[in-house]
Amino acid sequence: MNRLLFTIFATVLTVLFTSCGGNNSSSSNSSSPQKSKKTDRVSLATYYSSTVDIITYDNERKLEKRFGFMIAPDLIVCPYKIFSRANKAIIRPWGTNKDIVANHFIAVDRIHDLIILKVDSICSTPLMLRKKEPTKGMVTKILKKKSSKIMRVSKGKYFNCDTVSGSPYYRISNVIPKYQQGAPIVDAKGEVIGMGVQFNIDFEKTFYAVPSYAIANLIKNAHSPRTISSLINTSTAEQKKNAQIKDITIITSYGDIHIRLFNNMPQYRDNFIKLIKEGFYKDLLFHRVIEGFVIQSGAADTKDAGKDDIVGWKGPGYTLPAFINPKYFHKRGMIGSPRLPNDVNTDKRSDGAQFYIVQGRKYNNRELDDIEKNTHYKFSNKQREIYRTQGGAPTLDGEYTIFGEVTSGISVVDKIAQEEVNNNWRPLNNIRIKKIVIHY
Repeated sequence: MNRLLFTIFATVLTVLFTSCGGNNSSSSNSSSPQKSKKTDRVSLATYYSSTVDIITYDNERKLEKRFGFMIAPDLIVCPYKIFSRANKAIIRPWGTNKDIVANHFIAVDRIHDLIILKVDSICSTPLMLRKKEPTKGMVTKILKKKSSKIMRVSKGKYFNCDTVSGSPYYRISNVIPKYQQGAPIVDAKGEVIGMGVQFNIDFEKTFYAVPSYAIANLIKNAHSPRTISSLINTSTAEQKKNAQIKDITIITSYGDIHIRLFNNMPQYRDNFIKLIKEGFYKDLLFHRVIEGFVIQSGAADTKDAGKDDIVGWKGPGYTLPAFINPKYFHKRGMIGSPRLPNDVNTDKRSDGAQFYIVQGRKYNNRELDDIEKNTHYKFSNKQREIYRTQGGAPTLDGEYTIFGEVTSGISVVDKIAQEEVNNNWRPLNNIRIKKIVIHY
């Protein structure tokens, strides 16, 4: 039978939630998954007690509900997407009437849609993450909540590892309704192969698990607890700290590019710094390179993209309002935000993560006159002089938000811009951002 129906009685749950004793109190501050000394299968009761409901809130306004599961006595992994407008969450462990308020997280992966919440210790056994990739045809299970006492275990199987929007996912046959996304998908031993999600591919719902190794990597890159509200708002203290940054170094596979962000563009500055601190840009490609124009990076679907994948469409889950400051223009070395075209983006909102660096070329007065006629943008005498002597990308002026500039390393920009590209302007050889370092 594909589905096995079983009942878990309150007496079993009482034992689970009252028998943790002194062990759990001593590990309540753990920030890594608890290792089991046993090699036999995880019981269904443990699977049940380690799964939780996650309800997100904007103050007292209820937003969305999904599942999550424990990976340490004080850590829960769940979908990040439901926190895009939230400043707190309520955690409800299955089988209890206890509500736990979660105000903090220790890691977020916008690319795989993961967040790890820091909570008060829950007296139950965390689930173990599978270290190896599943084998084709392997049995997979998902626990489906029917009532407070009755659960349904849905059996399925693992098909293969697919690339969806540039990221790897384990494709499974288990059906995962929208509200059950975030549930643990386990193998026959009860080890978690990943977190259940669904995608609409070619107008059909397809079901996957975010790979367990993506969760494990997120744990390794965890930071000290930060408030959930900081995902959408930058505190006054952080803003002041951001304004004191002396240098930001983009370390690429072709060399280092040093930049500064403009303090009179605080929303863009703070957003860029937030993503740097989250590790969002690590290993992303320069996916659009046009010699004599710009080099572009920051697309979430480039991290694990194959050679023939069409990339550049996946963002962090939000856009930013346009802020076109007449003080800035697209001279060589300027940094701006790309966006969708005017016909689908009348407000000229910028992508939430992508950025371009102007390599540019020199323009003569006749060319600048033609651009003025076509764009109805008037160049100042200063702009004309710089475009004639230093170069830039004047066709972008008045249309895109500029928020920073290169201070040194423009030769690296030139080197990247000279790379051979395909018909979609993607370099034939991958050029990656190794990491971005902030210097105060």
